Amino acid sequence: MKAAELFVRCLENEGVEYIFGIPGEE
Repeated sequence: MKAAELFVRCLENEGVEYIFGIPGEE
């Protein structure tokens, strides 16, 4: 598995909002 794929999976686990840099309060 590529490091980029791991990074994306971590973002998906935390919430896609983090990809855009939004805390998710909206």
